[in-house]
Amino acid sequence: MSGRAGDYIRGTKAIAHELGVSRATFFRLRAQGQVPGLSKVGTGGKTSPVVMDRKSLQRLRDEKEK
Repeated sequence: MSGRAGDYIRGTKAIAHELGVSRATFFRLRAQGQVPGLSKVGTGGKTSPVVMDRKSLQRLRDEKEK
């Protein structure tokens, strides 16, 4: 993952908040493969935090508003 720290949002709660959805809705969208630009940091294990780049988040937010 390259880029500045401000280019990414870290954590499911923060990403869900930025999208304007609950964590449950975020997890459902993620399970359905509807969250592009999402990746894991650290070892990539089950409990590793997720990050999403701001450009992908903005695209997803724009699609949601249509």
